[in-house]
Amino acid sequence: MKTGEFSAQENDDGITIMKWKDKRDVLLLSTKHSVSFRRITKKGKEKIKPKIVLDYNHAKSAVDLSDQMSSYTTPLRKTTKWPKRLAMELLLNTAIVNSYILYKLTTKKKLSVVQFRTALVEYLVNTGVPETRASARPRRVKHESKKRQGLASACRKYCVRCYKENCAQFGRVHARNKTKRVVTYCEDCPNEPHYCINCFNLDHRYV
Repeated sequence: MKTGEFSAQENDDGITIMKWKDKRDVLLLSTKHSVSFRRITKKGKEKIKPKIVLDYNHAKSAVDLSDQMSSYTTPLRKTTKWPKRLAMELLLNTAIVNSYILYKLTTKKKLSVVQFRTALVEYLVNTGVPETRASARPRRVKHESKKRQGLASACRKYCVRCYKENCAQFGRVHARNKTKRVVTYCEDCPNEPHYCINCFNLDHRYV
């Protein structure tokens, strides 16, 4: 078979098999293409090539570009066993290059693949990303029982817990007579309520 000659056949299912002579024998199998050729110009010379070959070369150029970008900062080492190399290639190279291409198409920003990889690593380890107040855990306040300063007669008030319990049991009128007045209160609770020591400990067990 001379250069440029071919032998091909297509079955009823649309599967094409072809043998084409270029510098060497090229064997082709396709479920997409029929037996068709296209005229191209290369280095000032016209050539006729099968459309299968032209489409393959066009698609392969994108793969070669992806491999080239992946090789800039490859984590692969010859000492690594091949299953691990394959996993590392897919996770750390192919996935990142695909993400890089989508990022450039979406943002229209000029960024090298090395810069994109660095920015991605920094994002994943949360460096350079300020922590928002919403995500920060609120600091717990330790409540303390304090004593009112001044004349005891003027500072005494009903213990809020005792008064509430006595109101429920005896009613408001009798609760005033039965509830003790204290000078101790909680500065950290809303409205600074007064508590006796026992009631303060009961209400602040989980604070």
